[in-house]
Amino acid sequence: MVERLMFDQVTGRPCGSKTIVDCYIDGRRTARPVDAAEAPDGSIVFSSDEPPALYRITKSQSSAN
Repeated sequence: MVERLMFDQVTGRPCGSKTIVDCYIDGRRTARPVDAAEAPDGSIVFSSDEPPALYRITKSQSSAN
């Protein structure tokens, strides 16, 4: 799983998280994340060691009504 950690602006302590990627589909692991980083364009890039791969997550250009 790749998660974003939220921090309290006053104390600086962790106060929650948001799942960005869940690597399990129907109980089957599709990737095993190792590290993640935010690219300059705001996308999230993460590596997996099983299977060996790099994944890039970008914001959708479509708008939901």
